[in-house]
Amino acid sequence: MADSLAPEGKSGASGPMVSIIVPVFNTAEYLDECLGSIIAQTLRDIEIICVDDGSTDDSPAKLATWAAKDSRIRVLRQENHGGGAARNTGMDAATGEWLFFCDSDDACEPEMLEEMVRTGDGTDSQVVVAPRALWDEALRIIVSTTRFSQRIVSSAMPFPARALGADIFVFSGNTAWNKLFRRTFALKFGIRFQESRRSNDLSFVNCALALSDRISVCDKALYKYRSGRVGGAVYSAEDNPSSLFEAFGCLRSELASRRLFDNFATAFAKALFISSGYQMCRFRSAKSVAFCHARLRETLLELRRLCDLSDGDVLNEFQKENYRVLLESEDPIPFLLACWRSATRRASDLSLRVDNLRLAWMDEVQKRKDAIASFRADREKAVADFQLEREKMASSFRAEREKVISSFRAEREKVVSSFRAEREKTISSFRAEREILLAKLRDAQTRLTAIERDCHELENALSREKANSAQIEKSLSWRMTSPFRRAACFFERFWR
Repeated sequence: MADSLAPEGKSGASGPMVSIIVPVFNTAEYLDECLGSIIAQTLRDIEIICVDDGSTDDSPAKLATWAAKDSRIRVLRQENHGGGAARNTGMDAATGEWLFFCDSDDACEPEMLEEMVRTGDGTDSQVVVAPRALWDEALRIIVSTTRFSQRIVSSAMPFPARALGADIFVFSGNTAWNKLFRRTFALKFGIRFQESRRSNDLSFVNCALALSDRISVCDKALYKYRSGRVGGAVYSAEDNPSSLFEAFGCLRSELASRRLFDNFATAFAKALFISSGYQMCRFRSAKSVAFCHARLRETLLELRRLCDLSDGDVLNEFQKENYRVLLESEDPIPFLLACWRSATRRASDLSLRVDNLRLAWMDEVQKRKDAIASFRADREKAVADFQLEREKMASSFRAEREKVISSFRAEREKVVSSFRAEREKTISSFRAEREILLAKLRDAQTRLTAIERDCHELENALSREKANSAQIEKSLSWRMTSPFRRAACFFERFWR
């Protein structure tokens, strides 16, 4: 309740940026690819609400496994009531600022949500619409990519629903999975999915577009829609051919209850005519074709009081012819033939356009070949000029290098010669000094030898003197009376 009273544009700071709602019913084969692409989104601030609509295959087990891997995944379970009821259950549990609905057999490019949220927040939009890439399950390739018209892409963003006029319900398809809805916007107007088995998002999507006065487009095909799957919407539409008319009836009631139907009657009639005609041409049952033709003709005749699709440029020339045949005949065969003729004429026109494009492409290819040849010639000339200049610079460099080397060698020889002369001079001086010192050393040694000899001679003389003194003392010992002894002792001390 608090969310419904929040100002439009913000859904509360506590919630994630985007709530991704994935209705699941017996798509276990594709769940890994689907959920893997969602958790790989570069925008990390998301919650993933998977609503198991009573699956009887391995989908519940796979959902439990993925929920255990990533805490952002929540799994809700309900009895089988269809995709519309599952989306409503997920929307009731959502807390994000934006709502995104992803079919469980489709996949998203990693940057999809980041690009769409950047576009929506940058323009303060209520609805963001993006093109899609069509994956063919049988061929296992992307067979087509939708693009918006230049008029839409070049429009100032955001634009109101009335800016597209009769194209508002056909420019982006009647699907929820290529759109981003601001949650407070959906809550404010109480927009809900039709709880039916088929075409349950038609009313929700087109009612949201009609109510919005701030729509933006993100011109990047980042959603991969799987087509041709057995059990998918295209295969199951023929089982209940009235489902499309019930969905358009629900949309008409929603618009009428909001007093908007008269404003969008032409857009409603155009969307019904194109969608029903496309579906009718794909039916293989005559009964289904007859039913759709009768309902479509009845509805468009009833709407002629409000709008006539043949007026102005609401329809192109092929669609106008088909519309005229539809109203004129109660038999579906003329209408189908008119559709076939239109398709053939469009194919012829497309073939002519393809031929013109092929010729233009061939001219462009030739121009590019000429440009490449010119570029190669210029490149060869530039390479030759560069090589010549490089040789000149190399020659100049080699000459300069030889000059520098010669100068260096001459300077080195000069320094070496000077060093050698100085070294010889130093050695000669050292040798002369050494000879002088050696001579002095020899002289000192000679003198030392003489001194040692003199000392030896003195020692010998001293020894002789001591011997003489001993003899004298012995000879005079008899004379050692008191006076004579004292004199002898005196002389002995003196001599010593």
